[in-house]
Amino acid sequence: MEIERAREWFHKNLEKVKHKSSEFSIEVKLVYLVSTCLMIFQQLSGWNWDFNVYSMNGEYIFTEGIFMEWLRPPLAAFLMGLPQLVVSRSVAELLFVLFTSTLFLYSSLKVCRHHDLELFYFYPLLMTPITVFYGTMNGTEMLSLSFGMLFFSEINRKRSGIWLGLSFLVRYPYAVIIPLVLAQKNLWKSIKTLLLSAVPVLVWMVYNFVETGYALKSFANYLGLQLIGRSMHDPLNPVNLLLVGLPVTPLLLLYFKQEFRNEIDFQSTEVLFVLGFVGVNLVLYMASNPKPIRYLYPMAFPIAYFSARLLQDEDNFEFLDREFSCRRVLRIVSVISLVSAVALTVSNPLAPPENFKQAADSAGDCMVKSQIWPHISYSGTPALPIAQTNASKAMQQGYRIVDYRDLEYGGDADLPVVENTSIYTTYGNESLCKDRRHSNKSWIQTDVNVLEQANHTPRTYLVDEIQKVIN
Repeated sequence: MEIERAREWFHKNLEKVKHKSSEFSIEVKLVYLVSTCLMIFQQLSGWNWDFNVYSMNGEYIFTEGIFMEWLRPPLAAFLMGLPQLVVSRSVAELLFVLFTSTLFLYSSLKVCRHHDLELFYFYPLLMTPITVFYGTMNGTEMLSLSFGMLFFSEINRKRSGIWLGLSFLVRYPYAVIIPLVLAQKNLWKSIKTLLLSAVPVLVWMVYNFVETGYALKSFANYLGLQLIGRSMHDPLNPVNLLLVGLPVTPLLLLYFKQEFRNEIDFQSTEVLFVLGFVGVNLVLYMASNPKPIRYLYPMAFPIAYFSARLLQDEDNFEFLDREFSCRRVLRIVSVISLVSAVALTVSNPLAPPENFKQAADSAGDCMVKSQIWPHISYSGTPALPIAQTNASKAMQQGYRIVDYRDLEYGGDADLPVVENTSIYTTYGNESLCKDRRHSNKSWIQTDVNVLEQANHTPRTYLVDEIQKVIN
């Protein structure tokens, strides 16, 4: 009897494994492999400002690193920092890219299983050139959307709150999707979901309090940067709305035909959620300053979702007079996406690190102030931001001033030069040397570019700007 039960259990689970493995078609595997290799290649091609900051934040949390930027959400830093307990920083970063790409595939699979989609269509349509290029370049775009899609995949369960909380801890702007818990259509369940989403956030607040004495330090610094530090107004570029989904976006034009809309059976909850996802992200993008195309990254999800709904059932095209192969269309779109992603990634390498390392070495054992302070810190020399108005004063305190001319920092011709190249100039008084220390101040303490150039004290400047926002 026991042998028979064991045999039944084995065959039952074997069938489950076969069924699950059948979801990963050759096309899906190829897209995953190529996109992952491209993202790894991208990280090996040079340095990115945001990615380096997350990596150093993780190093600070786990291995007593020298740099911490408190305005950054913690989860990407956590995932980069944890492996650094056993491997080098560079290896940990590549493991992060591999993990993020795999999680993105997993979250795509969860969306398909819970919302009657075929992974064969959804995942390749999701991996547009923009999705691949910006996936891990700055560290958080693909990771945050992964958790956002997991939230959507389990929207009818309370545990979706965990995914909501984690998406927020990858990118704070994901707070805008919090109202979408109302798609559960049960107030008590929505409250439980929100309480569950608060659990990981509370852990981060406790860490903030233990380290700095202020539980809201990270959130406050982020809001300070958004409301004050980026007070310029960047006009909306409608072209970005088109580019973010190419070459998939044209498929959505088919929805203008009544025949297609009649054929597809949408559930009201999922439509409200996806359209709500579109709405809040567009509002957030229009309110953001500046408006780079990567801020539209979440739009890849609804574009792929509605396109996959359209293509996965060839019966939707029965009204056409000729034979129509949805799989052929999918393969053509996938090839165009992958080729474009390769061209985009190879032709746009990240910043070469040699100049940053050389600039850091020019400071010797002294503390540095520079416009590129994260890159200098990543090179191993602790650095803080610098404003033109206090360069002379900083030099008198023993700082080395690294001036990158391509960042339009004028410097001061009267300052003594330590090293001068075609890329940067290092100023400093060689008889003075500020001892190195951790670069872990808050944004308000360090962003002298905004506060000093405004000719305000930090307090009056903050009050003035906040009043502008309120009014």
